[in-house]
Amino acid sequence: PSEAVALTKGLHGYLLPLSGTTENVSVRLLPLSRKPRVVGQPFTVPVNLRNYGDKERQLTLTFEQGGETIEQRPLTLGPGAQLRLNLDLVPRAAGFLQGSVSVDDAELTRDNRAWFAAPVTEHAKVLLVRQAQSGMDPYFYLQAALDPAGDGTVNGLQLEGRFAEEITPALLRDYQVVLLADPETLPPAATSALAAYLRQGGSALVFAGAKLRPELLRDLGVDAAERLL
Repeated sequence: PSEAVALTKGLHGYLLPLSGTTENVSVRLLPLSRKPRVVGQPFTVPVNLRNYGDKERQLTLTFEQGGETIEQRPLTLGPGAQLRLNLDLVPRAAGFLQGSVSVDDAELTRDNRAWFAAPVTEHAKVLLVRQAQSGMDPYFYLQAALDPAGDGTVNGLQLEGRFAEEITPALLRDYQVVLLADPETLPPAATSALAAYLRQGGSALVFAGAKLRPELLRDLGVDAAERLL
């Protein structure tokens, strides 16, 4: 039964006795990497398991994707113990991938399962930002190594070149990574579009050389000491 408690004039509170089990194991999904997810290339689903109870628990963890069981493994968690696991998944088709990680805990079942979802593409599209210049293409060897066939079928990376003057926010939405080879300067519109792209979670790799100025990095919203990737 509840017990009424007078808090102040005209206001009452009630103390309610709580009962039930204190045994519980929870599954919590940790943040997924922002790296592009590509068909045929593995990516990691990190999860954290926690035993909130006072007893050792023996459980079975189930890793599913699209209703198909990918992996099952037995686990033992001591009282109060936590365990972080990195579960690997290789997407077999492009689209929106969905799955879950669960444990067979009969107590307080609402936190037994954690769901994940992520977009998957056929290839990770990489934009090579070109500038008008004479001499050898600065991306020649990189393109030959990463995308020798020119269609992304070898390494899952499809490299495409565009001039800096062509860069717009709409163009950047099609690319997972942007490469810049020792840029001295960029058109204001391109700088603004790239800065917004980075703020929104896009990735850039800048090859530094004699021409790169810290001011350009600051214009892109990045500290010169930060690692750009």
